[in-house]
Amino acid sequence: MNLDQLTANIRLRSVWEAVDLGFVMVQEWWKSIYLPLAMLTFGIAFPLFYLLPVEYYWVGGFIFWWLKPLYDRLVLHIISHKLFNEEITTKQALHALPKLIWNTGFFQTMSFRRFSLSRGFNLPIWQLEQLRGNPRSERQRVLI
Repeated sequence: MNLDQLTANIRLRSVWEAVDLGFVMVQEWWKSIYLPLAMLTFGIAFPLFYLLPVEYYWVGGFIFWWLKPLYDRLVLHIISHKLFNEEITTKQALHALPKLIWNTGFFQTMSFRRFSLSRGFNLPIWQLEQLRGNPRSERQRVLI
């Protein structure tokens, strides 16, 4: 990732400016984000609700909700590539899923970190910076 290819002006922002920037990025890149996300979520939801009897749809809904950290990883992967002006196709994004599952602390967020309120805030540290152990803890303290 080349810093001179950035598509956004990187500077210290207030919380509301950062939220606005996030909205603008999603509005600009919505096709690149929502097509792979829809394929992933429909690919999970359809078998869940097709195979389960109606009485157990709540189980399918629970499983679908429980897998939310997977959806978050896909969106962050796409946005991080688009931010550095790298074109990413739907196929490339979906092919990155195994790497996103194995290398980003996915199983921790599916178990003891599932109800952490800072999970989304810490995801870039786990996924993009790939920090573990003490460096991860120090980086989280810096950002708080």
